Amino acid sequence: MSARIVRRIAIETRGSLPVIAVGGIETGADIVAAISSGATLTQTYTGFIYRGPDMVRRIGNELNRELDRYGVRSLEELRNAKF
Repeated sequence: MSARIVRRIAIETRGSLPVIAVGGIETGADIVAAISSGATLTQTYTGFIYRGPDMVRRIGNELNRELDRYGVRSLEELRNAKF
């Protein structure tokens, strides 16, 4: 549901406003889903509270694997890709 809302806001504002995806962002796949839906940024506050500081390293590693899987080199490239 979050990805649908992010996508709708991004479409309705035609990219004129930054969209920050929040809630349920705990994995690299969550970040990819949010960014590919139109989010400019993601927030991982709750995941960080429950999973601790090591979450940063884990999510970074997962994000790199996800970008490789989609054949893109950056979040910006992912944001502009049409899958």
